[in-house]
Amino acid sequence: MGILFDDHAKDVQAIHRILSACLTDWNDRFAQVEGVVLGLNEESVEVASSVGGKILGEHFLPQPDAYKRVAALLVMMCLHPFIIGRKRNSDGMFVEVLQGELLRYFGIINAVDSIGALFDPLEQLNDQGQWVQMDKWPGFPSYDARADLIQLLYSYSGSGVLQLKELHVEYNTLLLYQTILSTSLILKQGYPV
Repeated sequence: MGILFDDHAKDVQAIHRILSACLTDWNDRFAQVEGVVLGLNEESVEVASSVGGKILGEHFLPQPDAYKRVAALLVMMCLHPFIIGRKRNSDGMFVEVLQGELLRYFGIINAVDSIGALFDPLEQLNDQGQWVQMDKWPGFPSYDARADLIQLLYSYSGSGVLQLKELHVEYNTLLLYQTILSTSLILKQGYPV
């Protein structure tokens, strides 16, 4: 199981396509102003799809809804930064690799700004029992709602990781389940169907 789609390969391809488009848009609009150019970390997409899909499959039965799928991807984007960033050096070239807090900051901002695109390929059952395409993200109801979600995601980043060993990562799946659930409730408040 993947995050947005049950088929892992389709999931990785969709996440890659959506996030690449979001990062291209961000670079076109903000790279010169911010002094940072962003690219996609493809390995993180693979890992997030596998781990996030496993958590969705184990904890959200029989089938996770669109809110939980997008929430799972947002949470996984915080744990495994999907971006590779380079900032401008004194010569004006984008060569200096972003690390630490600055990378977390740009990763979470881009995760939140990509919510509409993440919902686009998904459908959700509405209160009348009809499937509705989730392609009309209205945006956040207020600046405070967006800021609250950013703060919440920032508090999650790194907290679901139990230990790091060279190339092996273990997760606190119960904590990830809880963070996905609470994030999905916030998304549902901002995007009722």
